[in-house]
Amino acid sequence: MRSQFEGWAWNGPRIPNHKPAFSSLVPDRSERVWVGREGPGIKQEGCAEDPFEDEHWWLNPCWRSETSWEVFQMAGEYLGEVEVPEGLRISPAGFIEDEVIIAEFTDEYGVPFVKRYRLVPPSDQE
Repeated sequence: MRSQFEGWAWNGPRIPNHKPAFSSLVPDRSERVWVGREGPGIKQEGCAEDPFEDEHWWLNPCWRSETSWEVFQMAGEYLGEVEVPEGLRISPAGFIEDEVIIAEFTDEYGVPFVKRYRLVPPSDQE
């Protein structure tokens, strides 16, 4: 904002000390709801803590967190937590139906891909 309005200063509420209970709600095509919960923030090295130092600060944020996913039936029955590969982004534009997930995946170099995954229930993993 300061780059567009000289002298602008934040006058809103302070940043809260805690995260909300969930960060995403994603309904799927099989009448389930995926609830995304952010884990603890992890400080990244080499980031620009002062956004005035780097005009593209959002490309290398100072804090990152992983999202864990819990799944519920639409009626409220808890189905359990789903482990997803690191870098998989279900929200905001994933497709989920039965055991198929199609979503954005970002590799270790920041290159985005669209990938197809299959949900494997714990009893099927043996």
